[in-house]
Amino acid sequence: MDKKTNKSIKTNKKPNKSNKTDKKTKKTNKNEFNNITIIGTGAWGTAIAKVLSESGNNVTMYGVDNKEIKDINQHGMNKKYFGQSKINTIIRATNDIDKALLKSKYIVFALPSAFLKDILKILKNKLKHKVIFINLVKGIDPSNKKPWSFTISKILKDKSSGLASIIGPSFAIDVFNKKQTIVNVVSKSDSVCKKVADLFSVPYFRVVRCLDEVGAETIAAYKNLLAIGMGMVFENTKSINTISAVLTQGIKEIEIISKNNGGKSSTIIEFCGIGDIFLTCTSDLSRNFTFGKNLYRKNSSKSFKLSKSTVEGYTLYSIVKKEIIKNKNLPLLKSICLVLSKEVEPKNIVTNTFELINKTTTQN
Repeated sequence: MDKKTNKSIKTNKKPNKSNKTDKKTKKTNKNEFNNITIIGTGAWGTAIAKVLSESGNNVTMYGVDNKEIKDINQHGMNKKYFGQSKINTIIRATNDIDKALLKSKYIVFALPSAFLKDILKILKNKLKHKVIFINLVKGIDPSNKKPWSFTISKILKDKSSGLASIIGPSFAIDVFNKKQTIVNVVSKSDSVCKKVADLFSVPYFRVVRCLDEVGAETIAAYKNLLAIGMGMVFENTKSINTISAVLTQGIKEIEIISKNNGGKSSTIIEFCGIGDIFLTCTSDLSRNFTFGKNLYRKNSSKSFKLSKSTVEGYTLYSIVKKEIIKNKNLPLLKSICLVLSKEVEPKNIVTNTFELINKTTTQN
């Protein structure tokens, strides 16, 4: 029987109340299937909540800032980050973790890495069912020197039916304002990647699957350290030749680290690769890039103090500096670490890098 014949048979049947009820029930079940909990009511969590709600999902945000929660629930805004701009009014926020987790199918981590382990321990005790976790937290766990997705998997393995990370060139303000954005979703499982990608169905935010979880997460961590250096370089010179050369050197060095960790070479040209590196290493909206610029201008202890709590690249530096400084194939990252260790002046970042490059070339 072809589709047209089948359609004509259905058309001849008179609709009844039970058919309408069935359709209504199916819609409700679909919404329940897409119940999503976002941990964090900050800028990135709010932007992603807006995208997911506009994609037809039920979104609940969990946070601890009562002012932000009240703002979201009563005004449909998060004024702290986005002023008077409206978010989707069907988004609800709560400081009750049990309420936030109720019927959740997906849990999104959108909070600072410093608080991630605390929430993981809470979820380990509170979650009564398995969910798919979506990680937005970038960087390296100091306790094991591995990406945060590894820590999430380890602590919540009994609560997980899959884990994926979203990585790519995406400032929260641009996503919130519906600027065209493409990012990667990475996971060990292609089916999990597909499920997560399918959650996002708005024209301005596209999610592309990538299976190199190790490579993508390594790049996501180290590009923040590179961005600090590029901030200094942009202050040091206006030569596009020099800037381009240093940025290219940084990309090459990150690719080396990614491959050494088991990542694929091709990942560097993905959105989570060059796309994210370019975004973080050239824009004043990047905390890491801006910190590098300020460090060059002021070279003050105040800048170093600020970095410890707010700049991801500085956190990474404190974890990996010894390995980087010992590696002769990482002249730019080594120079950045030497500046952050106060062994090299920020004004000498370019000359020191090229001296190391020349030395490496001569030795090879």
